[in-house]
Amino acid sequence: MAFVSKKIIGFTFFILISYLVFDFVQKKEEDFWQFNYDWSQIKTEQKLGEVAIDSVGVNFLNISTSDIVNPINVNTIMLEEDNKKYYFNFENTYIKNKQIKFTGGFWLLNEPINKQKNIRAELVKLPLKQTGNLKVNLIVDSQLLWRGGRNFRKWLKEKNTNINFVGNKVDLYGYPYSGEILNNSQKVLNSINEIPKANIYIISLGTHESSITINETITNFEKIIDHLLQQSDFTKVYVVNVPPALEEKRNEYNKNLNKSLARFDTLEKVEIIDFYQMINNDYKALLTKDKIHYQNEAYKLLANYINEQVKDEE
Repeated sequence: MAFVSKKIIGFTFFILISYLVFDFVQKKEEDFWQFNYDWSQIKTEQKLGEVAIDSVGVNFLNISTSDIVNPINVNTIMLEEDNKKYYFNFENTYIKNKQIKFTGGFWLLNEPINKQKNIRAELVKLPLKQTGNLKVNLIVDSQLLWRGGRNFRKWLKEKNTNINFVGNKVDLYGYPYSGEILNNSQKVLNSINEIPKANIYIISLGTHESSITINETITNFEKIIDHLLQQSDFTKVYVVNVPPALEEKRNEYNKNLNKSLARFDTLEKVEIIDFYQMINNDYKALLTKDKIHYQNEAYKLLANYINEQVKDEE
């Protein structure tokens, strides 16, 4: 019986370990979120004092506190018990009678906390480590903030590490952006000076425009785009049009708005991204229960398309 030499075994073991280390480094930012954050720069924004855990799960946390809670403008809560710290990133907060509900989130370093009382809590700002050179600002509404769209910036970054997101707000994962769930073109105009300078702007608005006419929306877009293009000679603006909707009246509105938005495609340094057509053939299967927003697969298609366009701008 032939025996494999120790040298061959050692070499094979070395190759296997090298591959696993390389694979870990390649995937760490995707699968191990603690590597994405600059833990040395964590900052306490609000101390909640001693709290009680009312209920907890892998994606939610409900607590009670005796302290007055100020409006919450961060996305991370730190809980400490017996010198052990837990960090929970959340998407939404609901405050009622000194009870706080955190939803749509995930635990960063540990399994969910299981102790119920005598827990110290702080709301903290946990910055991401961003090393990319291409500054990208997303001006968005619920399509790219909610449901499947909440992962949009994460997917863009996974495909292109040169992206450096800028904005005056941060999402669930800590990526900066500009906007809000019920954002529209008029709100953007009202806060236009809060939008930072960037190399690339991605505008995704339209889901919440129906309170004004399409002509008024187009006028707002003209002013927004003109302002953004003046930020730098190296600025490019992408406008994502509105996807299909199941309800006939809303869908007709979306198609009419998209026809009007198409005029901006003739402008230099402006490009319309036809999200409507991109998913139109399969949109019914991709819709979520509200029949307006979409599942992950639809926004991944959009993210992949935009990444291909962005590569050409680097």
